[in-house]
Amino acid sequence: MMNLGSFTIVAAIYDQGYQGPQSSFNSLSDICSMARISGFTLTNLADAGKVAAREIPKPGFRIIGLSQRCAGDEIYEPERFDHSEDLTSFQYSTGKDLTIICANFTLAHGLRIQKQLKEKGIASSLFTVNPTYASDWSQLLKDAKATGRVLILDDAKGLNTLGCRVAQVIANDDAAIKVRLVSRNSEIEFGIASEEFKVPQSDIDLILK
Repeated sequence: MMNLGSFTIVAAIYDQGYQGPQSSFNSLSDICSMARISGFTLTNLADAGKVAAREIPKPGFRIIGLSQRCAGDEIYEPERFDHSEDLTSFQYSTGKDLTIICANFTLAHGLRIQKQLKEKGIASSLFTVNPTYASDWSQLLKDAKATGRVLILDDAKGLNTLGCRVAQVIANDDAAIKVRLVSRNSEIEFGIASEEFKVPQSDIDLILK
């Protein structure tokens, strides 16, 4: 039967930490993977406008996640904005030395790293990714091939995160690309999770070698 209805859940992600069991799970990609649906973690105005205009009236079901932790952050308005056809990936800049991919709610970390690298003469591309059901990674893979180095950031508190999936997609496409994933994985203790997410300088140094 053809699906003509549109149903969207806009969920607040309680990811500030120390707020009970719900603060120990902020991995929208896990839910999307199990349910075989698309999800979108909105991190800036450009993403929000595109997703709202295209997805909310569209037939089918999806979840849109908003981070409680990032609610007070300065609103990012990218100067350059491009995206894959299915909104799997959003691209904000292009650089020849490194591809930075931000999963879940790590865009602020990606922007900070990009700025630090720029001051050292290192040009980087910047992406965010969404856990869409039928993912189009072509735009992201093209950039990764051009730079040859990929730094993936994922602050989701889960095991099967979107960052892991992206790393696998890139590795399967071209084994010559250097990939470094910074994530929390299973180190978060259930129920008393901190919101803190750090990107060690050692990870940045290793991917640039």
